[in-house]
Amino acid sequence: MLEFKEKIDTGEYDAFASAHPLSSINQSAKWADIKSQWIPFHCGLYDSDQLVGVALVLIRPLPLGLRFAYVPRGPLIDFNNKEHVNAMLQGLKKLAKKNHCLFVRMDPKVLYRDFMIEDKESAQPL
Repeated sequence: MLEFKEKIDTGEYDAFASAHPLSSINQSAKWADIKSQWIPFHCGLYDSDQLVGVALVLIRPLPLGLRFAYVPRGPLIDFNNKEHVNAMLQGLKKLAKKNHCLFVRMDPKVLYRDFMIEDKESAQPL
């Protein structure tokens, strides 16, 4: 059973984030401390009580009483597992709505294309 939690223990969060292959300082709990003008949420996705994904969500006010949510270099999850990805995105969407966010910005560190430098013929511009 999948469960999205809006706030998890920062120790558990950092342990998962630092071990993840797509890890970035921007997804660390310390990054939330640096971004002191933002409201941080250390979110976790659990599958049968096992942590399978995390996301540092930073919420910032906009004019007119609105807000936006930012997930810097994340979420950190297995992007090949569609069920986990969908559950994470649904959880982030609910968190954003609950906090009156106009939109959620994400920029996960995912690989679009992989090639060796010898394969320069296949390395065409997008």
